Amino acid sequence: MVTAILACAVLITAVGIAIGPHGREALFAVDRERIDVDLDLSPGAQRTEVYDSVGNEIGILRYDIDRQLVKISEVPDEVLATLLAVEDNKFWTHNGVDIRAISRAMIQNLTSGAITQGGSTITQQIVKLRVVGNESSFSRKIREAVLAARLEEEFSKEEILEFYLNEIY
Repeated sequence: MVTAILACAVLITAVGIAIGPHGREALFAVDRERIDVDLDLSPGAQRTEVYDSVGNEIGILRYDIDRQLVKISEVPDEVLATLLAVEDNKFWTHNGVDIRAISRAMIQNLTSGAITQGGSTITQQIVKLRVVGNESSFSRKIREAVLAARLEEEFSKEEILEFYLNEIY
């Protein structure tokens, strides 16, 4: 038991030393742009129904996805519970970032030698999708975390979850 705790402490210290300079640089970059980033939860592409002059539907215009927006109140509780159990089981209690989930994923990925787990919250996934993109870097993850916390300040949990359901599913 003591050996496992010591190994974890050494691992965390080594990771901290390795990423320390990059973390400082990333935090400065995020601080500079924090005010300028537009966090928008307006719906993405969706269907447009076309009607003739008397109100008969004559067609539907679609983007690459045929999407009909739903209100969170229209989604069955069982669907929400399942989604949150799989994607972000601490959604209602975190502030946009789940440090324990990120730490768990980091330790698992480091010990396995490959990326086998993610630790991003639903809010972080939205920021990744709408703002920071897929770049694989430490500075992107820092930006994602800071902007996820800001998103949670600007929107309610219900608005975030409704956007996620309409944008991802």
